[in-house]
Amino acid sequence: MSEAKGMGINMKKNNLNIGNISHIAFCVEDIEKASKRISEVFATEVPRINYPEESNEKYPIYFRGKKTNANYKSCQLKIGETEIELLEPVGRPNSGSEFLKKNGNGVHHLLFKVDDLNSSIEIFKKKDWNLLSMEHFLEENMHFYISLKLA
Repeated sequence: MSEAKGMGINMKKNNLNIGNISHIAFCVEDIEKASKRISEVFATEVPRINYPEESNEKYPIYFRGKKTNANYKSCQLKIGETEIELLEPVGRPNSGSEFLKKNGNGVHHLLFKVDDLNSSIEIFKKKDWNLLSMEHFLEENMHFYISLKLA
């Protein structure tokens, strides 16, 4: 990967091997309504909504350092080369419910793939970026959210 710079971090120097944006996620209060609307705007089929399982014991979610019973309804659709994800928080607290309370419907996160998740977390912690949430949905799909104030 070429020497990329972003957010004041020299990716190569800090061993952050960040790939392209994997998806853009919007947090919404009503996923059924939002999924119908986005399919109308982009002339696509209404995406299938995934509902969370009752128990999330296998892949617990941690929010602000504590295990939470929160989860998300979700759906994904491709628009060109970009994957769009819609998320509706289920249960409290989690990063999505906090986001909706502060901002209403909107862009919740961008997902970048990294080569080494644990090393990336440590690099961000050293930069004083707050680790907001840690989520592990599938064996190969663990991710974390950082809280970043740009101004």
